[in-house]
Amino acid sequence: MKSLSAVQRGSAGASPSLRSLIATVATIGIIACLSCTPYSFSGGRTALVKSVAVPVFENETTQFGLAEALTKGIIDGLVEDNQVKVEDASTAEAVLNGRVLDYQRKAYTFDQNDQVKEYMVEINVAADLVKRDGTGSVWNAAGIRGFGTYGADTAETVGQERAIKKITEDIINRTVKSW
Repeated sequence: MKSLSAVQRGSAGASPSLRSLIATVATIGIIACLSCTPYSFSGGRTALVKSVAVPVFENETTQFGLAEALTKGIIDGLVEDNQVKVEDASTAEAVLNGRVLDYQRKAYTFDQNDQVKEYMVEINVAADLVKRDGTGSVWNAAGIRGFGTYGADTAETVGQERAIKKITEDIINRTVKSW
């Protein structure tokens, strides 16, 4: 097999179209090789703990069932992510404690007649992931905010579910990412 320099020397006397073809093939080869290189934004398993318990969050709002829905959303998210096991508080390495601090429903967009077209639900949460062995907090956050919009003709629970999903993503990222 000829080396690249041998091909280049051999192509010196070649026609301009042949040299262009050789350059194109070489460029495509380089691009193909580079595009096959694996990459990742995470370094594999980076969870800060191996197992976590998630007791029902405290609810400091007047929204009935919100803390239970949020807790279930977080547990489901951790199970789906599959980097941290969800266990009972007596066996888990850490416990995720949390409080629902605030809940607001606001008009978000209006139509040309100044009627509400969309609403936005905003949920604010404080959470703390604490090691059970007494070595302290793995992380804590005083203000995790999740929001979700929904149409005026749609149930408010749609906005709540979207807000819970955002909070869940934030909590999972804090728990499984080391950056």
